Amino acid sequence: MKRALPYLLSGAVVLALWFALGWYGDRREDVGYGRRDLEARAEVAAAQADARAEERRRVAAIEEIRNEADQELAAVVERERRAADVRVRDAVAEYARRHRPASNSGAAQSGAPVGDPIGMFAELLGELDDLAGQYAAAADRARAAGLTCERAYDSLR
Repeated sequence: MKRALPYLLSGAVVLALWFALGWYGDRREDVGYGRRDLEARAEVAAAQADARAEERRRVAAIEEIRNEADQELAAVVERERRAADVRVRDAVAEYARRHRPASNSGAAQSGAPVGDPIGMFAELLGELDDLAGQYAAAADRARAAGLTCERAYDSLR
């Protein structure tokens, strides 16, 4: 047994070293996985930050387009209102100039309607022009909204 003792001790030392090296190798792999995991997490965080920055850029671009569209729409509506006022005034003045009698013809004829037919026609013409202005303004708004949508889509591409 005295002869076997050195072999047993050297075998035990070799076995202990073998287990120690195995444990150390596992720990090194764990550290390697942890490092790779940290690197992957850092890449994910960077990608998320880039995506958030791109989203903020897109939202800012759409807000800018929306503000420009609102200003453009306000200008269109104001121009249409001014143009409608001018058209109505001009049309009424022209009609009154052409159809008003030059002088008072005296008493009204029997069966003539009460009231001023030219005034009633001018009022009707004004109402029609208002409706035409409303339709034109609605069309202008729809056009401005469509152009805004196109610009927003183009800014996202």
